[in-house]
Amino acid sequence: MSLMTLAATTIQAQNLDNDFKALQNQVETAYQKNVITETDYNKLKQDHKIIKQAISQAEADGVTTNDERNKIYSKLLRSKKRFSSLTANNKEE
Repeated sequence: MSLMTLAATTIQAQNLDNDFKALQNQVETAYQKNVITETDYNKLKQDHKIIKQAISQAEADGVTTNDERNKIYSKLLRSKKRFSSLTANNKEE
C-alpha cells in the first residue's frame, strides 16, 4: 500500500469519526433541550452503539477497507436521517 493511499484512508476514517462525534453531540444537546423524547434518545444511542462497534471492528486489523467505510457511512447516514426526522416530528407537535 502506498503512502498516499494510506494517508487518504486515514483522512477518510478521521472524517467518519468526526461525523460520528458531531452526531453524538447533536443528539445529546437535543435530548438536554427536550427536543427529542427519552424513547427516541435511547433508539439513537442504540444506533450509536452499533456504529461504534462497526468502527472498532473495522479498525481492529489496522486497515479500514472501502467496503467497511461504506458500511459505517451508511449506518451513520441512517442515524442522521433518523435524528432529522425525529427532531422535525417533535417540532411539529
